Amino acid sequence: MKKKWIALAALAASFALLTGCGSDTASAKSASAASAAVSAAPAKSQNKSGESAVKKSEERIIRITSGSHVIHAKLYDNAAARALWDKMPVTYSMQNLYNREMCFRMGAGSLPTKEAKDTGYKVGDISYWPPMGSLVILYSQNGEVFEQQPIGHTDDDISFFANMGTTPIIFEKSEV
Repeated sequence: MKKKWIALAALAASFALLTGCGSDTASAKSASAASAAVSAAPAKSQNKSGESAVKKSEERIIRITSGSHVIHAKLYDNAAARALWDKMPVTYSMQNLYNREMCFRMGAGSLPTKEAKDTGYKVGDISYWPPMGSLVILYSQNGEVFEQQPIGHTDDDISFFANMGTTPIIFEKSEV
């Protein structure tokens, strides 16, 4: 409703200026302000509660499949996540390491690490460990802090990884 009012005010002010009815300074300022308000209006869509919402098409959602298990994760907006996205679809033979992660050694330098830092993690994090170039899905918490380049996160239940050995895992782009 607010957008319609701003657009209507801008149209009326523009019409007044064109027809000579708004020749005083106040009318010109009003038209200028209304026009600026229209051009400054956010391009993002709004949900029912009026909050800005990021368009779904801008999100990078991936499907990760391991046997009969399918999970979805959202990739972060960074160079490493974009590089992984560009490789998809891809299947990696991932090892179950340290009772906490599924790991594939891509090789050092396989993904950009400009934002890598020593940090903890949450269950569901997908990260790249620069020293060995390891892509990891962290399925259990042990409190360790290590150098990592964050790539994404899933809120899905991934506890099933605890019972797996080395297994092929498919990473692919998803619309869901």
